[in-house]
Amino acid sequence: MRSLHCVRQGQELARRSLASEERAAALDRRIGEITEEAGVFSGSADPQVRELARQALLVASTNSTVLLVGETGTGKERLARFIHEQSPRRQRPFVPVNCAALPSGTLESDLFGHERGAFTGAHRARPGLFRAADGGTLFLDEIGELPLELQGKLLRALQEGEVLPVGAERRVKVNARVVAATHVDLEAAVAAERFREDLYYRLSVFPLRLLPLRERLCDLPRPCRALLREIGPRVGKVELRLSDKALEAMQQLDYPGNIRELSNLLERGAIRATSGVIEGADLGLAGHPPRHLRRGRRAGGGEEALVSLAENERRHIERVLRATGGRIYGEGGAAAILGLPPTTLQSRMKRLGVNRTTAP
Repeated sequence: MRSLHCVRQGQELARRSLASEERAAALDRRIGEITEEAGVFSGSADPQVRELARQALLVASTNSTVLLVGETGTGKERLARFIHEQSPRRQRPFVPVNCAALPSGTLESDLFGHERGAFTGAHRARPGLFRAADGGTLFLDEIGELPLELQGKLLRALQEGEVLPVGAERRVKVNARVVAATHVDLEAAVAAERFREDLYYRLSVFPLRLLPLRERLCDLPRPCRALLREIGPRVGKVELRLSDKALEAMQQLDYPGNIRELSNLLERGAIRATSGVIEGADLGLAGHPPRHLRRGRRAGGGEEALVSLAENERRHIERVLRATGGRIYGEGGAAAILGLPPTTLQSRMKRLGVNRTTAP
């Protein structure tokens, strides 16, 4: 019996070792992807994108807080990972957090941790995401959605380098570099008293603005090549590329969903393609009118262009958001006006590429 027990123990240790090796290999692959993305990013033909890459490399070697600003789907998390991988903290964790996705009731304990018995259901102590990122980088996405009551605690964590877990009597030192991101106009949110001014200035030590895809279509082949390298293994096809006609058709779109929309379009084309070359017909662009018809009016006259239901929905949500000053929650907020739960509205906004502060 003892011999059988030893054999089972050995098998279990072997399985754990194999799992650790697989995780390490997956991490190595991800680091390789990030490095590859960085090469595409810094090698861009667009001077504005090259300058953004240069600025990102400059700040990566420091411990300064970085604020990434850009529309939904522009690749803010990719850039945050790039900054982390180019920093002295690259061997420590990169912890991404979507502030809009965390439940409001547990947001404080998720970020700062809690002690055992601090509240109902707290059967054991938890360190929190700040301490999980100790020595590394904490990426706070959708920072504009952070409730006001937590903004002061985040400010203290940034200024003092310490957090107070829920139910604790003493603060805990942390050493996490913060990279924050938002598609919200934080200056407008400060003016509307939805965001603390002191926190805004503490976060925007080194702001970086990511260009929407429609402003760098001349550089479209590069992100397409990088995305196709990611998509290929998922669809079981290697050496994927676009035909000239497919690329020409894609350059006629304005991509309200930015990189996320581009990735979906390429993956759809890759699935339909009968070879390693994605043709224009594989992209399924019949329901996507060209850019000059998607925005505003037809070039030859005053009649407004016909648009899809999705485009019509996007425009209506944008009109409501402009009327509410970008406010989603509460009485008189966009969700209440549209008759939707706030989380449902936010999901639709992400799917449609809606910016909360879209200009009239």
